Amino acid sequence: MIKLTNVFLFFIILAVVGCTASNSSNTPQNIDSTNTIAVKAVPGITGNIICDNNAKYSYKIYLPSSYTSSKKFALVMMFDAHKRSKLPLKLYNKLADKYQYILVCSDQAENGLNIEEYRSIGNAILTDVFSKFSVDTNEVYTCGFSGGARVAADFAIYNTHVKSVIMNSAGFDPLMFNNKQINLVGLGGIDDFNLFEMYQSFQGIFYNKVHQPSLFLMFNGKHDWAPEISMDLAFDFIFSKTQKNNNTANEADEEFARITQELKPTFQEENILRNVYIDKLMNIIDIEWWTKEVNSINAKSNVCSGDKKAMYNRVLGILSLYCYSNTQAAIKSEQIDKAVYFSKLYQLIDPLNAEWAYLQALIAAKKNEKNACLNLLETAAQLKFNDRARMTNQPEFSRFRNDSKFVQITNTIVADTANN
Repeated sequence: MIKLTNVFLFFIILAVVGCTASNSSNTPQNIDSTNTIAVKAVPGITGNIICDNNAKYSYKIYLPSSYTSSKKFALVMMFDAHKRSKLPLKLYNKLADKYQYILVCSDQAENGLNIEEYRSIGNAILTDVFSKFSVDTNEVYTCGFSGGARVAADFAIYNTHVKSVIMNSAGFDPLMFNNKQINLVGLGGIDDFNLFEMYQSFQGIFYNKVHQPSLFLMFNGKHDWAPEISMDLAFDFIFSKTQKNNNTANEADEEFARITQELKPTFQEENILRNVYIDKLMNIIDIEWWTKEVNSINAKSNVCSGDKKAMYNRVLGILSLYCYSNTQAAIKSEQIDKAVYFSKLYQLIDPLNAEWAYLQALIAAKKNEKNACLNLLETAAQLKFNDRARMTNQPEFSRFRNDSKFVQITNTIVADTANN
């Protein structure tokens, strides 16, 4: 069994053998690093800074306590999958002070945009930050969570300024880094449904000898931003020069091999279970059958611990994600019966997740079932649904906005404080 304390760490450090230069068109234009314009250059979080070069984009920024326009600071561009632009700045501001770097996060980047839009957002923010704050243009890093991690990876390859990337809770194709020298860090929770794909990605880095200094961190947690202690290790790796130490590289290789042996049996079993259940998810339309299977998985999870228990949690997590995605897709395509089925399955697999209740309320609204809709929204609120703006602005709920119960429900929601 793999033992975890506050954080479980293993890392690989591979020799760097050169890189291919990116096209200069991927570099923000009109940057005069010798004439930095300090706009709202006050230590702490400053919000809603509009990009002068593209007014439809904005961002939040954290300047470390040591910030001064007379010194150049490293910059970390952060991408959240759900537009929670203040959240990573709140989570890691102490680390920003410790390492003396600037954090910035987009207000617009979220899951579902096309790659050109993500790149446009990244370039606009980078150009604006370079022009308004004292940044070392040779020390730029990207960091993202879930879908935002994939954005961070793409932008790291696409943009010539980015030297390192931290991918939190998302896998990647190892070959995407073949043509650029970059420091790569992966962060994943032991209960994260994306941990298996992250493990596969770093296996590719290790066994295929993709030439990147690389680090893989696992922490006690689910699919979420990593705790501060894990991010601290990630930034320590990126900012340090220890990856050039061949002795450390050899020790890292040995550690990776040892840990791989411990992880391999669990991940092999998980891979089989995932493939079987995902196939059945699309082919067995039977709530009773699924009820028995989910009860069986939970029963097995309850009598085991450690790696095995985490494996069952990850299997349920990936099934929850598939149900969420299929419910969303069915609602969007007006396949109401299909949406009802997958939302019920979503509820069965992940009963404490408020999203199933919210989606069922949306379905009820589409069916013009007012009472059912309001009752389900009430359930969502009881399950800690916290996106008040989403609920009040949902077009399907517009006819209920003046209803006393709807008002009462929205008033009881504890708003997500991530961006407040």
